[in-house]
Amino acid sequence: MSLEAKIEALTVAVVQLTGILSAQKPASLTPEQVTALDALAPVPSTLPTVPAPVAPPIAEAAIPPTPPMPAPPTFVAPPAPAAPALPFSDMKGLTDYTMKAFQALGPRGQEIQGVLQAVGVANLNEVTPDKYEAFFAGVEALKA
Repeated sequence: MSLEAKIEALTVAVVQLTGILSAQKPASLTPEQVTALDALAPVPSTLPTVPAPVAPPIAEAAIPPTPPMPAPPTFVAPPAPAAPALPFSDMKGLTDYTMKAFQALGPRGQEIQGVLQAVGVANLNEVTPDKYEAFFAGVEALKA
């Protein structure tokens, strides 16, 4: 039911109640007297209809198209700091590096033996390629 129809139905009900109240019927009337009183104060069955206002047509405004959404940002993790490049990659390079470090350390060169033990070997010839980085880091720490 539309809003206008509801309002119209309520208006009819109000008019009917107003007619009944304006007639001031006594409480002890017989049904014939009630009918006679109703005839004196007729209640309109329909109300005059008022035409609904007509809104002027709204011209559609030219809405510019929305620009496309920008691509979502991408986040790239910063590159990990590069580990210092090893100055050796084989047993010969390891031996040469160790000899130069021993000479550069002078009397502290004996401490290289402690680095070998920290890596888990007793002799330089036992250092495997997977232990090169740990050995290099230990010897460089002695230089600092």
